[in-house]
Amino acid sequence: MKKTLQFACICLLSLASMLVVSSCETEEEELNIPTVNFTFDDYWPYVANGQQLTLEGLVIDESKSSPGLRIVQVEYLFDDKSISSSTAAPFALNYKIQGQSIGEHTLTAIIKVKGDGYVDMTYTLKFTITVLEEPFVLDFNITYDDESFNNSEIRNGETLSGTISLSENTSVDATITRVEYYWDGTMFSGTSIAPFRFEYQMNGQTIGAHEFKIVVNVDTELGEFKLTRTIPFNILR
Repeated sequence: MKKTLQFACICLLSLASMLVVSSCETEEEELNIPTVNFTFDDYWPYVANGQQLTLEGLVIDESKSSPGLRIVQVEYLFDDKSISSSTAAPFALNYKIQGQSIGEHTLTAIIKVKGDGYVDMTYTLKFTITVLEEPFVLDFNITYDDESFNNSEIRNGETLSGTISLSENTSVDATITRVEYYWDGTMFSGTSIAPFRFEYQMNGQTIGAHEFKIVVNVDTELGEFKLTRTIPFNILR
């Protein structure tokens, strides 16, 4: 049965070992080369024929990069064949693997970066993609103590609480090793003990939109993965 990957695996990439940089500017401008690090969302190095090879987003990690930089274009290649090109954020990739040989393949991202006062740069990132015989699915469930929270709505004074577990859809041997919980970007809890409970009391929240994020670290037979799910919540009057 065809599966769809739904969650995030974030990779922070070290440019010192993974980048090929080129420039078409003058010799004087080439001296002003910025430091750049990229963050990829929802990157999965394992996929089977019939599944989607997905990168949900590509951004510059501003905390580890020179200021004022922006991505202007990203082109993706699979085994040196162009499969997608984008000039608009989030520069996502959604490519269906079909008829590929079982084993290792190469995904390439060619990223063009501009910045005021900097030479224009092109960064080439290469990843190993392994095509499996069977679908690769890694998924987790959220079980709220109050089922009403499944509607992503909560009131001040209530407590957002529940547990995390691997989904029955998971197709590889896997174990959750740690879960972290964030509200509006700030971590409020983290645990390495099953059933990975969370509790967060809503006090003094502004009415309207907020963000509940869950980061699940998973150890599998194919390596370690980080799954991220971001859930928009609404604080009711």
